[in-house]
Amino acid sequence: MNREDAKKLLGENATDEQVTTLLNAFHNEVKEKDDQITSLNDQISKNNTEIANLKKSDDELKQIKQSQMTDEQKAKELQDQLNAQMSTYKKLTNSVKAKSILVGAGISGEKADSLVSKFVKEDEQATIDLANEIVQELSDMKAATEKKVKDDLSNVNVNPTASNVNPKTDDLMTWDKFTKLSSEEQNKFQEEHPEEFNNL
Repeated sequence: MNREDAKKLLGENATDEQVTTLLNAFHNEVKEKDDQITSLNDQISKNNTEIANLKKSDDELKQIKQSQMTDEQKAKELQDQLNAQMSTYKKLTNSVKAKSILVGAGISGEKADSLVSKFVKEDEQATIDLANEIVQELSDMKAATEKKVKDDLSNVNVNPTASNVNPKTDDLMTWDKFTKLSSEEQNKFQEEHPEEFNNL
């Protein structure tokens, strides 16, 4: 977002300070999300390394079972432990990937963690699909809400030619009031309310 974009959002009457404040807030939010995604990618890399080490241990275990059948019971216990650890690391890695999808869609870190913990699976693709479904559902809800608000606003009966009156009264502009305005205010009133000016 640049200054022109910010000014369009705030309106032409926005001050430079307001534009700068909006830009700073926007860029800080973008940086925060970038930092979160970088951290998540680092965690994915670390988890992948752990999984590779577990797979290596699993291969070594298979060799032990083949060469020392007398240690079969011990090997089975170790195998069960490795399987449990594999399951844990798979879920952890998939949690990070799912969280990165939610964070990228604008969901805060804590909320993303809470959501992911409820649906993460050992199956990577199943977890990613669920994360994308949640993002799509939230996007649809947001769009529906924005449409409802827009429709509600379009149904409001607004007077398009509000007169330049004291907000505390319902009196129309009079010649006496008009003559007491500054030249700038008089010109503005003429431009914005030509019909009312002609009736003064």
